[in-house]
Amino acid sequence: MISGECLYYRAPVKLVNLTPHEVMVFHSDGERYIIPPSGQIARARSEFIPDEPVSIFDSVRCEYGRVTGLPESEEGIIFIVSGLVLNVLAGSRPDCVAPDTGPSAVRDEQGNIVGVRRFLKGGEG
Repeated sequence: MISGECLYYRAPVKLVNLTPHEVMVFHSDGERYIIPPSGQIARARSEFIPDEPVSIFDSVRCEYGRVTGLPESEEGIIFIVSGLVLNVLAGSRPDCVAPDTGPSAVRDEQGNIVGVRRFLKGGEG
C-alpha cells in the first residue's frame, strides 16, 4: 500500500488495490510505484441474457448487477478497482478509482500495458 499527501483529497490517503493484479504507476516525478493486490477483489456481478441473433449468430446482452468485495468507505483510504467496477459504481463511491489504461498508459513493444500514468475517477451516478 502507498500512503501520501493527496492534493485532491487534501489529506493523507492510503491506496488499497482491490484488483487481482499489481498496479504500476509511472509518476510525473520519474518514480515508479508498484501497488500490490490487497488479496481482496472487487467484482461486478454479470448476467448474460439471450437476445436477437446477429445475422446467423446467437447474441446475448450483458447486464451488470451489484458490486461485491468492496469494503465500506473509510476515511483516508482510496480503493483501486477495475474500470468495469468503477463504471458500475457510476460515481456512487468517490473513494474508488481505476487505473487509466487508455492512450496515456505505458506499453511494451507488443502493446501490452506495463503501467499507468494516472487514475480514473468515477462519473456522477
